Amino acid sequence: MSEDSVYRCIRKKQEGKPSIDEISIKTGIPKDTLGDIERGSKIPNLNDLTELSKVYECKRLCRWFCSNECPVGKHLNLIKVDGNGEEHLGLIMLSIIDGLNKLNKIDLQRLAEIAQDGVIDETEADDFVQLKKTLKKISKAYGALMRWEEDGNQIGVPVPENEDD
Repeated sequence: MSEDSVYRCIRKKQEGKPSIDEISIKTGIPKDTLGDIERGSKIPNLNDLTELSKVYECKRLCRWFCSNECPVGKHLNLIKVDGNGEEHLGLIMLSIIDGLNKLNKIDLQRLAEIAQDGVIDETEADDFVQLKKTLKKISKAYGALMRWEEDGNQIGVPVPENEDD
């Protein structure tokens, strides 16, 4: 990473622009380690990442790490979070739209036939797999949308407190 690593950017966005020394005191992470993390010469361990996320009050930092630095997260192909730790609403919505379009193409009568006997046989397996893939894509995008809102992004519409859906 360069001088503008996500860790440095997030620290510099903090109120009062705390120094590495101040963050070291708050997190218990040695300042040399913090410097290495900010320069990109060291990937933070999970404990350090958790402490930084808490001190910065930035859950996005963990999501950025998972989608960009963690081998498991990269393998799972998580919705990408940018260098500012933000998931992009446009990409989230496009993913939802694509999933809904695919869902509309699934034959509902065929799904009823599959569900009727409570067993998925060889002739139904491909249709069932396609349904699962489509619902997984929509679920993943929905989760990203909820995280986007949770992170304080306002959509201009009050969210009802008691949602049944």
